[in-house]
Amino acid sequence: MANEKRRRSANWLASEKALLVDLVTDHFDIIENKRTDGVSMRQKLGEWSTISSKYNAQTIHSHRTADNLKAQWESLKKATKKEASLRRMHLIQTGGGPESLTSVIEDPLQLKILSLITPSAVGLHNPIDSDNITSVTSKSFDWGDYTPKNLKTPISKPLRSAEGNRGSNSGRRLEWMSKRRPQLSNSSLETLQQLKANAITTQMEHTVKERQEAKELFDIQMDIQREILKQEKIKTRLLLLELRRNKKETYL
Repeated sequence: MANEKRRRSANWLASEKALLVDLVTDHFDIIENKRTDGVSMRQKLGEWSTISSKYNAQTIHSHRTADNLKAQWESLKKATKKEASLRRMHLIQTGGGPESLTSVIEDPLQLKILSLITPSAVGLHNPIDSDNITSVTSKSFDWGDYTPKNLKTPISKPLRSAEGNRGSNSGRRLEWMSKRRPQLSNSSLETLQQLKANAITTQMEHTVKERQEAKELFDIQMDIQREILKQEKIKTRLLLLELRRNKKETYL
């Protein structure tokens, strides 16, 4: 009935969530496939049905449908992404953010989910960028102690490597640019031209053959149509003769 309220499913236990994440891990490549074509969507529905069967076979707390499991998985992903985004936002603040928010995620379930959905949740790792999470958390740099003298500190190792390679590679730049396009010998050019000519000849022969086959098919169809017209004329003539004979017999 329209007035009936939708029955609320039982609350999720921590053990149920852990079981769901374990099952999703085994089928992650299919259910998290980004394609939305018909074949992919049918595969996803099939995987969720399989996950539902395995889940209900391993727990007795509450029966969960494939839709219930999918909704719970989306909810767990959303909560994990929100937590990771919040911590990342505070980590990139000046001074590293409040102490209560700079600690890493401690929930084992969220850590497992985060390992599955990375890098969509936390972004790609950039070892050169000094503002990335790894550098901030490892050094715990206090920007309150920063002074202009720190500008004279030595260049970091990744930047030194890049600076050193710049001078060593400058001499090879012209050589590398000259070799970007392969130089073909005269024999190779002749061979290439011959192959092109053979391909054009083959294509022309194929075109002529197709035209010939099309003409032969057209002639056959025209012969069939002529034969059909001929048969129709014969039938019409016989019908007229039959009508005349019946008319004469009527008068007699």
